[in-house]
Amino acid sequence: MSVFGEAIIVAGGQGKRMGGKEKALLTIHGQTILQRQLEVLRQKFSRVWISVNDVEKYRAYSEFLVMDKRQNLGPMSGVASGLREAMSDYVFVVAGDMPLINLHVIEVMAERIREGGDSIDVVVTKVEGRFQPLYAFYHRRLLPLIESEIARGALSLTRFLSEDKLCVSCVSGEDLSISAPSLCFLTNINFEEELAKITEELL
Repeated sequence: MSVFGEAIIVAGGQGKRMGGKEKALLTIHGQTILQRQLEVLRQKFSRVWISVNDVEKYRAYSEFLVMDKRQNLGPMSGVASGLREAMSDYVFVVAGDMPLINLHVIEVMAERIREGGDSIDVVVTKVEGRFQPLYAFYHRRLLPLIESEIARGALSLTRFLSEDKLCVSCVSGEDLSISAPSLCFLTNINFEEELAKITEELL
């Protein structure tokens, strides 16, 4: 498996603001968000894991499913479940409600790792001073640290990325001004109105 051979889609969230719907399974022009993500990610990654809370709902989409055994602990638990299965050194992680994945941005992030070497723990997008932890590369060696955070009830990926013991490389909006000037790749779906808006924009 190559250094950048795998990705994880963190699906299976509760979707409380969407009336409990599985956001990765919402449809845009007859295609689920998950299908859109898989089509794009499979162009770059040889294996795309889907971290889920119900295998049966997702079985038709991929053979690479990983069950998030610790329910209701948020995306950090989903990231840990995926890293546990991965074999690549670095794994790209994306939320299951982000339909506009940009391969050019992912390549910019991968290049940051090539330039910085194996000492980098995480390459993460950071826009207007805020980490986007579910659009990031994580080194597989971080799994024990993430497991430790979960065990003590520290479930914030953003807080985890702020720890001094990590070597975190941030890719800013300015870094992406050529490959993604609008930053629309970070769009995620939390409300019905957002789903309707993006559906209209993608006509």
